Amino acid sequence: MMSWLLIALLCAEPANPLSISLDREIEDQLLSQLQTLDTREKERVLQSFEKTVFPSARIHYELGLQYYQTGDVSAAELQYQEALQIDSAYAPALYDLAEILLMRGDVSIAKQHFMTLQQMGQHWVVSYRLAQIAAGEGHTKQMETHLKRALREGMPSQILIDDKAQWQSYLQRSDVALSIELLLSALGYEAIWIEIRPINP
Repeated sequence: MMSWLLIALLCAEPANPLSISLDREIEDQLLSQLQTLDTREKERVLQSFEKTVFPSARIHYELGLQYYQTGDVSAAELQYQEALQIDSAYAPALYDLAEILLMRGDVSIAKQHFMTLQQMGQHWVVSYRLAQIAAGEGHTKQMETHLKRALREGMPSQILIDDKAQWQSYLQRSDVALSIELLLSALGYEAIWIEIRPINP
């Protein structure tokens, strides 16, 4: 999974930078403390913190990320959902939860999360994921729209080559293959098409 930490863009300037900075310092201290605790203790300390200090979408997200990195995807998913209960527009949790859902095959819900992120004006990877989903569903017009948007938002065309195996599975559909071929040719990426096109036996 491509972590949001690698692709997140900075949001708008906060209205009160001093207050936000203090909140972040408090969150940093708690996260540092949580790293030393077992799962049950983490949950107890976090519940106490939220009752006495403030609920934090960021702490739930960061905790979820720790769980994900240790292979506990279920625990990560729960933490991302907790983050979204606090802040339904918390982009890092929306993105990483969508990736988990996509991996699990819950394409419809993942797509909703990606669409929400796209409406928020997030990173090109969101539009790219939507292009992949549309290709998998055989929705060529949607695929073209999302892929063009991803490229316009700064997606390196090399990504298509890096994901060649996945794209070749989509290109087994002749309508998707024709759509991608025409789109890449129109955008001047004929070399990319030559690289990713299916090779007929």
